Amino acid sequence: MDNISQPVQNPQPESQVDRSHSSKTKLFLIGLGVLFVVGLGGAYVLGTKNNQPAQTQVAVSPTISEPTPTHDPTADWEEYINTKHGYSLKYPATGEVEVREEEGRILVWESKDKGITPESDAPPKSNYVTIERFPVPKNTSEEKFVLSKESPSGFPMSSKLIEKEDIALNGVEATEYTFESQEFGKSYPLYISHDGYLYRFLSKNRFNPVKRGFYEHVLFSFKFTDQAQAGDTANWKTYKDNKYSLVFQHPSDWFTQVRDYPENNERLINIIKEDNPTLVSLSFSIKPDWSNIGYAKDLPKNYSVGSIQAVRVDPPKKEEKTLERYQTNVYFEANGNAYVFVCTHNWDQDYINTCENILSTVKFTQ
Repeated sequence: MDNISQPVQNPQPESQVDRSHSSKTKLFLIGLGVLFVVGLGGAYVLGTKNNQPAQTQVAVSPTISEPTPTHDPTADWEEYINTKHGYSLKYPATGEVEVREEEGRILVWESKDKGITPESDAPPKSNYVTIERFPVPKNTSEEKFVLSKESPSGFPMSSKLIEKEDIALNGVEATEYTFESQEFGKSYPLYISHDGYLYRFLSKNRFNPVKRGFYEHVLFSFKFTDQAQAGDTANWKTYKDNKYSLVFQHPSDWFTQVRDYPENNERLINIIKEDNPTLVSLSFSIKPDWSNIGYAKDLPKNYSVGSIQAVRVDPPKKEEKTLERYQTNVYFEANGNAYVFVCTHNWDQDYINTCENILSTVKFTQ
């Protein structure tokens, strides 16, 4: 965990001139001039390198471009609520949700102009996402059930599991699988487990650079209407930041400490447990751009903070690698600022739950 401390500025190196062996005024002046130029250049490089707040353990890339102001692409989308199965999602106002109850699925269409005719076998013209719901037999693991669905149903038996990746959607754990077959190529079904059922999401345009955005927007808007948070936040305190229009809640026995760094136009919000006020477990860093954050902006979005897509980077497990501390970083962008939420949990599930609950309460008033 981080000790609370101000960033320290390292002193600038001074030029040193060796005068002990100077025998001629001309050579002395030339040597002095050369050393002055070298010393000045070194001071500039070191001064630039040391003028950064050490707040997060993140690799830095020197070629990150500045962010553009955040715009929620689903702000004017419609909301679909499935009261029977208890979930909701968003879809474009120009699209529609087609419920196929007899098939146990819904289709979320990007456009009402689907381009489908009964007499044609041509693929639909409109982009769409399929969502299915399956009951899972008791004593059956998720992966075993997924394999039983993906190999024989809709895919040839030669379809093989290539890899899988765990992601989080609005605080709910999900797993994206990669299957490959000789006849159909690769497919990327994503599964969410909830109350004894598996929800399957599938799009043929999962990695299409032009069309994948629609799938991701639908996916990150999905939430269960009966979804309960891991901890009770009813009695939590509320933090409001008028400068950044940021609002979030935190446990009532924790307090916030705000530190500004005007030289970098940055703000650090520490969230500290009162029984140990010298240690910082959680914090928000607010930065004007991504220049001190590194490569995080370019990582694929695998998490959500409200309706904002985000990047979550977890540390290795303790059995995989021994570290002094284990922290999860969540990166996102809002109102033209870059945010880094740091959760130092050391793989303590209570801390992880607290972090996820705090993030679930994040809102922006503007």
